[in-house]
Amino acid sequence: MKKRLFLNLTFLLFTIGIFAQSSGSFSGTLVFTDAEDIFSFTSTGNGTYNFTGTYTGNGNWISSVAYIGSLNNYNIGNVNGSSGSLSFSTGCVESGQTINLLINASVDTNESFSYQINYQFTPMTYSTNEIEPNDTFAQAINTIENTNYEGWFNLANGQTENDSDDWYKFTSPRNGKLSISVINGGESGGTIIPNLYNSNNLNQIITPTSFEQNGNTNIRVFNNFNFENQEFGIELGGNCLSYQMSWKIEDNTLDIEKYSLENSIKLFPNPVSNSLSVTINNNLNIEKVEIIEITGKLIKKTNLINNSISTQNLKSGIYFVKIHSDKGIITKKIIKSE
Repeated sequence: MKKRLFLNLTFLLFTIGIFAQSSGSFSGTLVFTDAEDIFSFTSTGNGTYNFTGTYTGNGNWISSVAYIGSLNNYNIGNVNGSSGSLSFSTGCVESGQTINLLINASVDTNESFSYQINYQFTPMTYSTNEIEPNDTFAQAINTIENTNYEGWFNLANGQTENDSDDWYKFTSPRNGKLSISVINGGESGGTIIPNLYNSNNLNQIITPTSFEQNGNTNIRVFNNFNFENQEFGIELGGNCLSYQMSWKIEDNTLDIEKYSLENSIKLFPNPVSNSLSVTINNNLNIEKVEIIEITGKLIKKTNLINNSISTQNLKSGIYFVKIHSDKGIITKKIIKSE
């Protein structure tokens, strides 16, 4: 009966007064009587490590487990095999953390495994907040409108201190339309969705009027956000993911002015045949008129003549009439009929 032994080769990657390393390699051979090699470095930043390499030998199997702290407390990656290539990426690691790589092998007396392992650090897209922790509303970072704030989340099984929530707060400077924008860093931790709370009721999420997602960007819109001088909290949550967050409030008066300008000019009839009549209110001075195809091609430049626009030479179809005034530009859609 063959005598077998599970040989544990533990690489302890820890701080010993030398600088942290973002890449490197190590190699060795596991045999029946030689069970240990040690390499020393710490995580160079917030992100992940990618391990690649090869195993060669005639043993039964070999496996690698990367972890922080004690084994099985915070495992951050593993791979199993016999001979051939290896490749795996860790979960989130923080700057200065000690990383351990445990290699287990099953070999007989006359068997061995040789290995060559390379490691490369991949940083998070966005940096960590300068003020940490901000894991609760009481620790929330006070923010300014139209300013980008960056952070990341490190949520992993068994980690001593999970960083899975970031809080920000602001005092609404005016009434209007609130937009909260979050750009995900594109890592593997999923999607970050901002939750909004009034500071007087942190148990109730405020429902957005609308939301949109464009690639890695998520935007939550809150119309009629009429809470001037009131305090609000923004909660972000994720897993091994970085982000950039900002917010802004568009003044309601801008919408009112735009609405007033749009309604200062009326075009009729619509559909139109040969001549388009124009009604002007609010003492607007019309500077020029442009007619544009639906494709965006400029067809005609003209001026108002007796408050009318000639459409006689236009082909049937849909057009946009862009009217330039001393108070802004108004664009109207018309249909030209035969």
